[in-house]
Amino acid sequence: MIRIQPTEGILSINLRELWNYRELLYFLTWRDIKVRYKQTAIGVAWALMVVFTLFFGRLAKIPSEGIPYPVFALAGLLPWQLFLAL
Repeated sequence: MIRIQPTEGILSINLRELWNYRELLYFLTWRDIKVRYKQTAIGVAWALMVVFTLFFGRLAKIPSEGIPYPVFALAGLLPWQLFLAL
């Protein structure tokens, strides 16, 4: 009898295998995001706002003229979502 047991810890992630199956990981992630926010009117805007806030606000340090960056990103994403839905 063969018994399969999970490895312990985050260091056990095989990055080479993850890279080989990156397309599958992309499609599964995209599917989960679409399913999660399908029923909400601005659900995708919230997901994008989180990404924009983390990437552009924290990592790239894009200036927002003193306005909190989540508000700055939301002000740009809401009209975009409105025209995208039309």
